[in-house]
Amino acid sequence: MILPTGTEKKIKHGFTLIEIIVSISILSFGLVLILQWFGHSLNILRISEDYLRATLVMESKMAGIEIKFKEGKTEFWTGDVEDVKDSKMLFTINTQATPVECKEESKSGNELIYEDLYKIKALLSWKEGKRRGKIPIETYLINHEEKKIQTE
Repeated sequence: MILPTGTEKKIKHGFTLIEIIVSISILSFGLVLILQWFGHSLNILRISEDYLRATLVMESKMAGIEIKFKEGKTEFWTGDVEDVKDSKMLFTINTQATPVECKEESKSGNELIYEDLYKIKALLSWKEGKRRGKIPIETYLINHEEKKIQTE
């Protein structure tokens, strides 16, 4: 059957302007979200790098304190403030050691006194731009020499 000309349905090819605008706005919204997430992850990476650097500096300082303790040096006992310059940041380390009395009873009934037990407190702080950070650490150091006292 042949339809008269003029009543034939025209087949449309392509998109309308509204469809293009809607698809571009959806695409741009998705791209904005992806870029924000990327920027946020870069910021988290920088903060993580700061804490890694600080941890390495603190580990080095604590190893130095342990060496000084074994050598019998006492200059850090009353409190020590030291600035450590890294390739990017300046760290400030406050350390203090206080003696701790510790008595323990052995299996044989003797009282053991550890004379060289010290509580070490350290606070590492830094500032880079607007970001600031702190890592507090408390630990104990002991000289393994024991002094026995007979209990009567």
